[in-house]
Amino acid sequence: LGNDSTLGKELGVSVKYTDWKYSKYKKYKDSHGCWARYPLASSVKVSMTYPADYTGACLGVGANTYLYQEGSAADRSNQAHFEGKRPFGKTYMYKKGKTNSHWMRIK
Repeated sequence: LGNDSTLGKELGVSVKYTDWKYSKYKKYKDSHGCWARYPLASSVKVSMTYPADYTGACLGVGANTYLYQEGSAADRSNQAHFEGKRPFGKTYMYKKGKTNSHWMRIK
């Protein structure tokens, strides 16, 4: 929702990112001697507000770096979750994203 304010407004959800920190930089250099430094790790404080009646909803904060082809086993697994046929913990979104994201269920 962080990049989709229209959807967030429709759902009554807002997200705020503060205190960005970067670490573990790696320097990349090309054949012309030009270089750039990229952080390999980052952290951020995320605050979310949502309607009180969102009990049982699952919120994820972070990145999902797993790419899959439409119609693949991973795609079908994820789709089954949205159809209520598969628990979220059994999807590729969770399995492959848990190293770079944080998931929580609203009580």
